Formats: sequence, structure tokens, C-alpha cells
Amino acid sequence: MAAVQLDGNKGGKKSVDTEIALIPFIDLLLCCVMFLLVTAAWSHMARIDTATRGGTPDADTSVSPPSISLQVAGTGTIIESGDGHREVIAAQDGQQDVTALRTVFRRYATLGLRNRAVLVSPDDDIEYAVVIEAMDAALGEGFSGLSVTDSVL
Repeated sequence: MAAVQLDGNKGGKKSVDTEIALIPFIDLLLCCVMFLLVTAAWSHMARIDTATRGGTPDADTSVSPPSISLQVAGTGTIIESGDGHREVIAAQDGQQDVTALRTVFRRYATLGLRNRAVLVSPDDDIEYAVVIEAMDAALGEGFSGLSVTDSVL
């Protein structure tokens, strides 16, 4: 235990010496550290990767397969595989056709394109839920390398 000791008793007053309980203080400190560690891990798991078009000078120059471009717009969704496959799915009554989107991703999976990165490029006026539906359609068919990019592909 730690103690604080002041000059002796003067004039018959009550002693002001006291002991500071360090064990509860250390327990509180460890709880705070554990809380920060857990929340840091959760924020890392809940992230969405972002990508930019072009590259940095330090970018890896190894040859990788072309990525799949997924442009989400108010009028519909455009999917390009990078090697000639292009699908345009029109929005129906302002709603994205998720079933058709899953069908396209299922077809791309049978063509052996699951190992390719998927770059999702939403228009500025698209709601967040619509972008997440498009990403869920890709994830549901086994495409795991999803990134969100800010440029129109």
C-alpha cells in the first residue's frame, strides 16, 4: 500500500495521515486498457477497404488479374469483368434488382472469376443501403476482395 504522511500532529488535532488503496486503482486501469484493446479490434474488423484509380509510385508491379468493376447508379448497376464481360442491370421502380445482380455474380463465379478484386463505385446520390446490398450480393456468391472506390469506373 502507498501512504501519504504529513508532518506530525500539532495541537492535538486528528491525524491527516492516510493510505491510498492502489489495488482498486490498478484494477480500474486494467479494465480501461482491456476496453480500449477490444474496441480497437472491433473497429479493425468493421472496416471497408477503399481504393483509388491509378496507383502510387510504390505500388506493386506484379501482374494480377483485372478487377471486376461494379458501378452502382440511380438508373441501375453496371458490372464489368475486365476481360470483355459487361452486364447492365436496370433499376426497377427506383429499386436495385438484387436477384439479377446475384445471378451475374453467380455466372462470374462459374467462369472462375472469384479470385478477382471487386471495386465498388457508387454514384454520389446513392443511398448507403443500396451500396451494401450490391456488396452483399458479391459476398454471397463468394467474392471476398471488395473495395469501395470514389471514382467512376
